Amino acid sequence: MGRLLVAVLVLGASAGASGAQNPQPQVVVSAEYGSNFTLREGSYPKDWDSWWDNPGWVWMTFELDRELDYWLNVDLVATHFGGADESDYFHDHIVFPPGETFTELVFVTIVDDDDDDDCEAVEFDIVPRLPGATATGRRLTFALRDNDGATVECGEVGGPPSGGDGGGGGGGDGGGGAPPPEREPEPEPQASSPPPVPPVASFSVDMPCAAGLCSARSGEDVTFTDTSSGTVARRSWDFETTGKTPAGESVAHSWPSPGFYRATLTVEGAGAESTSSQMFRVDTAEPAGSCVPGPETACLQDSRYEVEVEWQGADGGSNAARVVHAGTNDSGMFSFFDGANWEVLIKVLDGCAANGQVWVFGGSTTDLGYVIRVTDTATGTVKEYRNQPGTAAAAITDVAAFPGGCQP
Repeated sequence: MGRLLVAVLVLGASAGASGAQNPQPQVVVSAEYGSNFTLREGSYPKDWDSWWDNPGWVWMTFELDRELDYWLNVDLVATHFGGADESDYFHDHIVFPPGETFTELVFVTIVDDDDDDDCEAVEFDIVPRLPGATATGRRLTFALRDNDGATVECGEVGGPPSGGDGGGGGGGDGGGGAPPPEREPEPEPQASSPPPVPPVASFSVDMPCAAGLCSARSGEDVTFTDTSSGTVARRSWDFETTGKTPAGESVAHSWPSPGFYRATLTVEGAGAESTSSQMFRVDTAEPAGSCVPGPETACLQDSRYEVEVEWQGADGGSNAARVVHAGTNDSGMFSFFDGANWEVLIKVLDGCAANGQVWVFGGSTTDLGYVIRVTDTATGTVKEYRNQPGTAAAAITDVAAFPGGCQP
């Protein structure tokens, strides 16, 4: 038997939809697409220019009685006649995005094969996937006809043969033709999809995280899995690196260099958008020293240089500055009072090519007393940089900080 293919192509949004937004899912889907269409094998447009003169396509207009602020899916539910079944055709459901109605084109193709397709037909009804949504309009019936020459004369579209070699021209009881077709039972109502719900973004990772910070190593993959709730129509991931933004439900990512990075998931659906973020501290996979990072310790230059800061409060007491979740393999930042209020920036730079030494640069925005300690964990050499209370901190430009720092 022939194969009936139905593909729905969205041509554009109509401009006539209007009406106030209503949070209740009460909406009417109307369909105007004629009644019956008889198509023969091979009756489909060979190219775009021949659409307008070819009988292989029909307009189908689907409209809502008002605009929606959520997604609405509408199924085309089939009833079969004359031996046709689900293997003879393909059809898709119709989607109304928020705030839009559509005029659509149905492109129908019957595959040219050796089967006798006469008197087969498929009838479609429209069924919205939303409680409270209703549909109006006429059914659409496609009758399949063989192009190798009819062997029977078919009755009404979808009916059985009424004459020719297929019989039915009269019976022993004097009947005047084939009996009327028995309509197949209506399909069981499909379970309605739940109404769209604005999503809430969230994700999980396959690594340890604590106190708002996850630990990773450079070059090693981290697996991210979308655990968002609600209706997710689209998603995207941002890892603060260059390259293509992935959109999978589960993705793997690695950072090439040590530093702090923020991973962000953005999800969209039901006319809303939501984001979720997590900060990552990426340590080197091949440490050049023994620095151990922590809330009060920054590790620079592949974990060779340990940086700590102590500051003096108004009461004269000593306090440990905390590492800010920002920085690179060369630089670290510290806060005294609040993580969002940064006081000290320290950079440890490789100046070996310039003067054979490792440099320390720094800047502070405070007049409090402090001491900055930078330790080369490979040699044990320590450098301290101090500021006296009540004195505006001066910049640090030490290009002779670690003469032995160029040695491995």
